[in-house]
Amino acid sequence: MYVVHCKRSAYDVYIGRPGVWGNPFVIGKDGDRVTVVAKYREWLLSQPELVARAKQELKGKILGCFCYPEACHGDVLSEIANEVNTTQFIDNWFSNFEPFDGEPFTEDGITYPTPEHYYQAMKVSRDEPGFREQRQAIADARTPGESKYLGKRIKVRPDWEQIKLQVMERVLRYKFRPGTSWHKQLMATNDKIVEVNNWHDNIWGACICDSCKDLHHRNSLGILLMKLREEFRNA
Repeated sequence: MYVVHCKRSAYDVYIGRPGVWGNPFVIGKDGDRVTVVAKYREWLLSQPELVARAKQELKGKILGCFCYPEACHGDVLSEIANEVNTTQFIDNWFSNFEPFDGEPFTEDGITYPTPEHYYQAMKVSRDEPGFREQRQAIADARTPGESKYLGKRIKVRPDWEQIKLQVMERVLRYKFRPGTSWHKQLMATNDKIVEVNNWHDNIWGACICDSCKDLHHRNSLGILLMKLREEFRNA
């Protein structure tokens, strides 16, 4: 399921106003676009009956709204309605959603609570006007998931594809540094490390859904972790 512009593409369910799926928070009166989407998420999650209805009625549907391709509350509905059991994957000790052990990671005066916050913030180029404010906003995101959401809504630096592995390695090297519980977890492994998931990420990990299981899995996160493990053992 995904979101499209209701005047430009075919859709299954209209989620704009008025209607049960419309966002009650308005840009301007209730904040900017990112803020009203965040408020909608909090509001929706506080209503279990509506969440259950979304999962029942919207799962697998194409949602139509006027916002696309801007940030839209439809992204929240899409995420929640298509919810899968990801606990066993997201809660893995090597997940970038896990906080640092000990001091959080600080660079250029900005402190990042998780590797995901840092990774998403680094998508903003130093050459971009207001880059520090943009990076700080991502660092201040309440959850890693929110930082990832913000990272999809910014102007991504032109060299991102060339440097993103270096960015990830830099923050992983800090997370798994000697003396931390994460370092002990990493060094206790001997086998191949694979970031197994079911959200179709075959770049950083290996998706095991039916449509992806036979595809090539780059498993970049697992490869970086095994590289660090080898370096630490040979230090």
